[in-house]
Amino acid sequence: MADVSEVLSEELQTAMRLLGAKRAEDLNTQHINTRALEQLTYDGPAGLEKVGIWVPSKL
Repeated sequence: MADVSEVLSEELQTAMRLLGAKRAEDLNTQHINTRALEQLTYDGPAGLEKVGIWVPSKL
């Protein structure tokens, strides 16, 4: 039976091969796909001003 760390290591190696990275240092922000998260991110008002938590900036 495979050890959990062994399985994770193999999965990481596979993912890096698919990304074309030979070392962890070769990975950067271009390898992160945030499209799915952007669809779930609410970009409207927080509504904090209604509960008195929000303090406007004095800049």
